[in-house]
Amino acid sequence: MEKLAALSRRLLDRRLQNGAAVIDFPEVRILVDAEKKTVEVLPDEGFISQDIVRECMLAAGAGAALWALHNQIPFPYISQETGDAPSDTIPEGYAGAYQLRRLMRPRTLSTKPGLHWALGLDLYTQVTSPLRRYTDLLCHQQIRAFLSSRPLLTAEEVLTRLLQAERGAAACQHAQRAANNHWKQVYLSEKKGAVWDAVLLEKRKPRSVVLIPALGIEMQLPLSPEAEGLAAGDMFRVTLLKANIAAGEAVWGCA
Repeated sequence: MEKLAALSRRLLDRRLQNGAAVIDFPEVRILVDAEKKTVEVLPDEGFISQDIVRECMLAAGAGAALWALHNQIPFPYISQETGDAPSDTIPEGYAGAYQLRRLMRPRTLSTKPGLHWALGLDLYTQVTSPLRRYTDLLCHQQIRAFLSSRPLLTAEEVLTRLLQAERGAAACQHAQRAANNHWKQVYLSEKKGAVWDAVLLEKRKPRSVVLIPALGIEMQLPLSPEAEGLAAGDMFRVTLLKANIAAGEAVWGCA
C-alpha cells in the first residue's frame, strides 16, 4: 500500500506540474432503508485508497490514449480546452474550488486527440469501466481488434457511436441527480428547524451562492443583514425552513 500511495502521489504531482486543477468539493452517500423507511445522508470520507485508484485510472487512460495515437487507431479521446486564468485573489477551500469550477470549459469527446487541461494530461481517454461506460467498452473493442489483427472501426463509426452514447449518458446523469435530490428532500422533510454549517461560495445580489458541506447541497440564498459582512469562504449557519418533496427543493434562511 505504501508503494502504491507513493506512486499515486508522484502521478498527482506530475499532473499538478502540468497545470491540473484540483477541485475538492464534498461528496455524500445517501442510504435508503426501504424496510425501516429511513433515509440517511452521510459524508463520504476520503481515503488514501481512493487517491490511489483515481491516479491509476487516470494513468491507464492517458497510457491507452498515447498507445492508440502511436498505433493510429481510431479512438475516443477526451479533451478539455484551457480555462480562463484564475484571479490572484482566489480564496482557499470550497470557495476557491467553486471559482475554479466556473473557469472550466466543457469536455469534448472526439476521435481527435487533445489536451485535457483540468487533468493536466496531454492525452486522455477512459478505459477502466467498460461495464459501466460505453465509451470505455468502445476503447476495449478497438484495442482487442488491433491486437488480434481484426478490422477496426473507422473514425466516422467511432464518432457516431460516441454521440449516441453521450446522449444516453447525459440522460442517466440527469436521472441520477434527480434521484439524489429527491432522497435529500425526503431526508430534510423531517428536519424542519434544523441548523447546518454553511460556506459562502460567492457573494451576489440578491441571492448568494452557498454550500452545505454535510449535505452536499449547493444553493442560492439571500443573506440576512447580519451576514452581509461575510466574504467568500466564510462559514456561517443556515436553518431549514421547509422541504418540498414534490417540488424537489428546500427553503433555507440564515440562522
